Amino acid sequence: MRKGRCRYRLPALLCLAALLAGCRPAISGGANPSQSGDWRLLTSAGGGMTVSYPQTWRLLSNNDDRLDFDAGKGATVRAQLQPSPGQVQEPQAQVLEDMAQAAQQAAATAGLSVQVQGRQAWVAGGLVWHELDYVVKPAASGGSGNARFCIDLLAFPQPDVSLSIHYERRGASPPDDASLQDLMQFAKAIQTGPKQSS
Repeated sequence: MRKGRCRYRLPALLCLAALLAGCRPAISGGANPSQSGDWRLLTSAGGGMTVSYPQTWRLLSNNDDRLDFDAGKGATVRAQLQPSPGQVQEPQAQVLEDMAQAAQQAAATAGLSVQVQGRQAWVAGGLVWHELDYVVKPAASGGSGNARFCIDLLAFPQPDVSLSIHYERRGASPPDDASLQDLMQFAKAIQTGPKQSS
């Protein structure tokens, strides 16, 4: 995990917007992953997205336009395409803040707390991806024995439609470089179809 300033690969205006979002270091930075090994193609049951995923991942479920994977090394990945009326019109700073609040609210409901590790926006495949990195752990304990490191990615491939990816692994440490590269390649290779909001 490389510490320091945020690493953007954005046009100047997008970079400025991300900086105004109160950016903290995020671990992907829109890095250029190198795809290695065998990858498989899969279309979601709802037909809304086609993904390419590492052979080392195991498909857990394919329901409508939601895919769940066991990514190995104690990690899971969920990709979901769903209606998201109005959110695409929000500034990047607000989208990132909404993501942080949603993570905190979900954790609080389960008696957990969230420590945000980083947030940023970056561009890949013609999409602006919003990234939030955070650690979830029991609110009543300062220990990290039951902690989980999470990465949320969110993009809007169509008006009023969102594409979200949730990565989660056991422990408070971020994924290793190979796992991170697989996740970023997975995100950047997703193809979406003409799904309409309802």
